[in-house]
Amino acid sequence: MIYEEVLLLGTGGQGVVLLGRLIGQAATAAGYFSTQKASYSSAVRGDMPVSSGIVISEKPIRYPFVSHADVFIAMNGTGIETYEKYLDNLSLFLYDPINVSKTYIPKPIPVPATETARKLGNPLVANTVMLGAFAHVTPFILTDVFIDTLKNFIRKRHLEVNLKAFEAGRHLMQA
Repeated sequence: MIYEEVLLLGTGGQGVVLLGRLIGQAATAAGYFSTQKASYSSAVRGDMPVSSGIVISEKPIRYPFVSHADVFIAMNGTGIETYEKYLDNLSLFLYDPINVSKTYIPKPIPVPATETARKLGNPLVANTVMLGAFAHVTPFILTDVFIDTLKNFIRKRHLEVNLKAFEAGRHLMQA
């Protein structure tokens, strides 16, 4: 049975809330039930922590909050100690090494999302690079579903660079 809890962490302006919405919408489009809850302060940009929790299931979801992160994605290390309790040795921990200096499980997976986004010419697509990495480690949602979700949610003027960022994220996981 498919049941996965995903926890995202970053700071204001990193697109963590959008990343959570994209994951939740892709799961729904793939035929799963999903919930998404974002938590953020009044700061739009800066060092204030932003988190998003997504629950994906084949069956209706009774408890819509993350209690154990099967996948934990850290775009930034600010406030990460608060979320350490959601991790264990079985959690898949993807992190951006330019923004996260300490890892919390034995085998973390670095995903240089910010660096990759800069190489693409737009540091704001680091969240989409991370979406591509997530898509690679989430076999129960097809890549085409993620691409269709991007096409439905991202404005046309930003779509091309986001599609490139998504593919770059998938490629990082294959290397």
